[in-house]
This record gives sequence, C-alpha cells and structure tokens, in this order.
Amino acid sequence: MTARESKARVERQAAGLKIQSLGKGPDSHVLLGNVHLRHRRYEEATREFEKALELQPDMATAFLGLGNVALRQKEEEKAESFYRTALKHNSELPAAHLCLAQLKVKEQDLDGAVVELERAGELNPELPLVPYYLGNIFASRKQNEKAIEAYQEAVRLKPSFSTARRRLANLQMKVGEQDGAVTNYRDLAERNPRLVMPRLQLAETFMRREQYEQAIPVLEEAVSLQPSRAVSHLRLGDALAGAKRYQEALKAYEEASSLRPRFALVHLRIAELRFETDQFEQAMNDIQEALRLNPRMAASHQLLAKLHAAQGANDQALAELDQAIALNGRLATAYCDRADVYVALGQRKEAIADYRKALEFAGDLEAAHEGLAALGKKA
Repeated sequence: MTARESKARVERQAAGLKIQSLGKGPDSHVLLGNVHLRHRRYEEATREFEKALELQPDMATAFLGLGNVALRQKEEEKAESFYRTALKHNSELPAAHLCLAQLKVKEQDLDGAVVELERAGELNPELPLVPYYLGNIFASRKQNEKAIEAYQEAVRLKPSFSTARRRLANLQMKVGEQDGAVTNYRDLAERNPRLVMPRLQLAETFMRREQYEQAIPVLEEAVSLQPSRAVSHLRLGDALAGAKRYQEALKAYEEASSLRPRFALVHLRIAELRFETDQFEQAMNDIQEALRLNPRMAASHQLLAKLHAAQGANDQALAELDQAIALNGRLATAYCDRADVYVALGQRKEAIADYRKALEFAGDLEAAHEGLAALGKKA
C-alpha cells in the first residue's frame, strides 16, 4: 500500500467514525460525499449529495458539494448554478462565495472575484484562502504592495500555508524586500525538511546580495537531499565561484555536467571559470561546446567575444557581440563589451553610442560610466 493509499484509508476510517456519530441523516451523506470528492470519485460523491437532498431539499452544503463536483469536471455553468442555489438556501455560506470567486477568475472577471472574496472574508475572517486568492489577483494586476499584504495575512492565518508563503517570498524577492524573502524561504525550508526548492530559493536571495558564503551551506544541503539534481550542483558552483573558491566550483560544475551532459549553461559556467583563471584555450573549448548545445544563448556569444578580444581578434569579437545583442537586445553588458572593443579599434563615436546604450538598460553599470569618463563624456 502506497503512502497516499494509506492516508486515504485513514481518512475514510475517520470519516466513518464521524458518520456513525451523525447517524443516517443528511449531514452524514454530505460528509461521505466530500470524502469521495477529495479522492475524485465523482459518481459516488454525486450520489451522496443527492441522498442528502432527498432527506433535506434545502440543504445548502449539499448543493455546494454538487457545485464542487461540477467544477472538478469543468462544468462551470452547472457549478455556478449549484453555488447560487446553495446561497439561496444559506446566504452566509463563505465556501460558496469562495467557489464563485474561482469561477469569476476563470472567466477573467477579476472585479467580480474580488467582490465574492470580500464577502467570504466578511462571513469568516479566519479563512486563509480569502487573502491568498486576493493576493493572486493583486499580483496578476501588478499591485505588488497589496499582494504582499494579502499573502502575509494568509500565512498569518495559517503559518503552514506553503504555497502562500512561497508566493509571498517570490514577490518580496521581485520587489527587493530581500530580508522578508529570506525569512519566508527559511521558514519554508524548516517546515519542509526534505524539499530542495525552498533551499535553492533561499540561496538565491543570498547570492543576489553577494553573500556567497551564506549561500554555500544551504546549497550543500540541497545537494545532499537530492544528489541527482543537476541544477543544485550548478547553483552550488555559482556560489563557490562567487566566493572565489574556483577549484570547488569547478568540481560542482563538473558534477552537474556529468548528471546532464547536454546542459549548455553548465558548459558556459565552466568556460567563465576558466576565463576568470586565464585558462583561455580550455575556456574556448568549453564555450564552443556550450554554443553547440545551444547556439541561441546570448551570454555564450558574449563570453566567446571576450576570449577573442583577449587574444587580439577584435573583428571576431565584434561579430560575436553583434550576435549576442541580436539574441538579447537588452543585454547591457554586451553593449559595454562592444564599446570596449570599439575603443581598442579607435572607433570613438561607436564606443560612446554603445556605452550610452548600455546605460539605457542598466543605469548603474559602472563599467559603462567609466568607459564614458575615459572618453571625456558623460552619460
């Protein structure tokens, strides 16, 4: 028996005990119908909800159950009819408003969904799904501050609500609230000791702050939890490289490559590492392999350009940077690198234009400011 089957059996036994205590009234049929619904036994669930209605024709929770069956079977119109009937018999049923909100979201009627959610919250302020769904709507509208507040309320009401906490942390990361993101990713990792993803996300917050030594033990834990996951080894390599622990980084990248030999990004990272340590010939081999596996990766063309420029092959460097920019026209560092090559070629006008273009996409790019200053120009 699988863990899922075992859990289902325990749930059925618990439901059976509760049904015995309720007797053979309509409540017992609704309870059993919900058990069937959770395990996707829709015909059995429908039969139980209908038995409840035979005994009590105005039973709102039975109509709610039938609505949930219809919703699971993607019969939205029928589901809405059942939910409205449930509210007709009990206007203070928050679950029906929650379900109607889900239907409104499916119909792209977000204003209507907010109305239903706010009504559900008025009826039961302790429902964590209400602020969670509101957070999703606010996030979809890019109302980040309101979304963060809603997700915070959801996890306050239910601290173990992992999905809400993860979305909260992701949004905090996006808007630069990195302390909050760290707190929530750490909480997710502690509450889910066998999950890799919260650790990868926690490590990412550290690396964005260039706190590589703090990221390394978190990533080592992720690797130990799932040694066959190439991405964990890749990110560990990134943290080690950021900490200038190049030999250890190389081992991590090589492990990622052995797990996924066609992982182009790993070959790029190895090439970057070799470039950083002046191993140009080996870096050239690695970057060519990365481009063989994925010729549309702009960063690979950019690194190949740097290798050409380091060897004085400026025309080839320009060609690769042109390709990088064609693939990603917003890659500020590529414009800056191309400006450096133009400087080496004595093409001052083109260099100034590219430094300024780089600053359009990354106004704080120090190398571009320094390049312009060296040419006697301002941004």
